[in-house]
Amino acid sequence: MAFAPRMESRIQGFSVIGGLKGHVWDGVVADLWDVSCGDKAEGYYVSPDPRLFVTLKVDGDGAFFVEGARGELRRHDRAFSMAYIPAGVPIRGWVGGLRRIKHLDLHFDEAASSFATIGSQRSPA
Repeated sequence: MAFAPRMESRIQGFSVIGGLKGHVWDGVVADLWDVSCGDKAEGYYVSPDPRLFVTLKVDGDGAFFVEGARGELRRHDRAFSMAYIPAGVPIRGWVGGLRRIKHLDLHFDEAASSFATIGSQRSPA
């Protein structure tokens, strides 16, 4: 059976443009989102699997903010800014001054622990 993300979310103020696009690999799911953002767009998210959030394009003078469980804040206001969200960590995201954001979510199967060790061992020089 193929891996499927198990993220729970509550969102308001976002509207998907053109539908969700995605791809599935063994242990990884890529979701490509293009959304319009209302004035007070926000969401709450948590997943038992780790994921990488990658901003691809923003339209507006503001940013998409991601706040972690301990209050740490990340500002995404340009292409290719990223945030790694560990498994089980709840986050809040909200928009300030953006009309539209295109982003990629890469969801990793927590059971595929080999992802954590790729490149961690260096060969002697």
